[in-house]
Amino acid sequence: MSTPVLSVHEYPVPIESRRECRVYERQACEVPTACLPASVREMKETPWKGLIADISQEGVRLKLQRRFEKGTGLAIELPGDGEQAPSTVFAKVVHMRRYEDGDWMLGCKFLSELSEEQLQRLTNTK
Repeated sequence: MSTPVLSVHEYPVPIESRRECRVYERQACEVPTACLPASVREMKETPWKGLIADISQEGVRLKLQRRFEKGTGLAIELPGDGEQAPSTVFAKVVHMRRYEDGDWMLGCKFLSELSEEQLQRLTNTK
């Protein structure tokens, strides 16, 4: 007698028991930013203003007034400081959630990791 093979979909893992899989720890911050889909960047579209709520070398959590679908490539502006000019980084939306105030939280993974210097500049850590 053979044992039936159960599909993953038949026994989903509760959200509470999923393990955190990040390599780098996210650092909380409140950094103004703007972003837009990478596909329209060259069309000089007006970017959407928002906040970087937390960031690590591999990803970022954005708070925006609009959502972008999972899988969307974004061009995200990182502000400059007295020594460094503003820069643009590219990320892909991996999850999204709506806040009670109507804004959207977008969890994004960078296509290329940030340098330690870029991260320190944004989080004011040394």
